[in-house]
Amino acid sequence: FYILFNLQLSRFFALLLSQQQLSYVITSRSLCQQLFLFFEEVFHSSVLSFFAAVIDFIITRLLCQQLFLKIFGSLFQDFRAQKEGFEPSRRY
Repeated sequence: FYILFNLQLSRFFALLLSQQQLSYVITSRSLCQQLFLFFEEVFHSSVLSFFAAVIDFIITRLLCQQLFLKIFGSLFQDFRAQKEGFEPSRRY
């Protein structure tokens, strides 16, 4: 009887240990999945914000270039008109 009881008790502890290990594996896998999802979300948001910043930079640069060309084009035309002897206010 004692040997049978010991055998049943050892089986019970083995089953209990395997269940604990299984729950640990499930818990750690769940935590890993949560961490992976968190890092994936952080990566996506950082990529989106980076591309938004790049697009803003490109648009701002293009607008500044157009403004620069317009201002200096106008100044150059005024300079050329004065050099040729015409008043800039009389030009049409």
